[in-house]
Amino acid sequence: MRTRTLLLRRGVGRAVLEKIIRTARGRGYTALFPKTGKSALFEPAHALHLRKGFTWCEPFGEYTAAGSNV
Repeated sequence: MRTRTLLLRRGVGRAVLEKIIRTARGRGYTALFPKTGKSALFEPAHALHLRKGFTWCEPFGEYTAAGSNV
């Protein structure tokens, strides 16, 4: 998920992530595994995920380690 430049630092990404988390909880999901890129462009997303309680993990499901994503 990316936020339009015009809306950066206005809480849009946080609001979307919080809605995803609420929806997942409401559906009884016990885990979420967001996937992001590795480049510096994704550092704000990494920080947001960490603030919301996500932690780093190994690839899951059918994903394999790749140089471009975490």
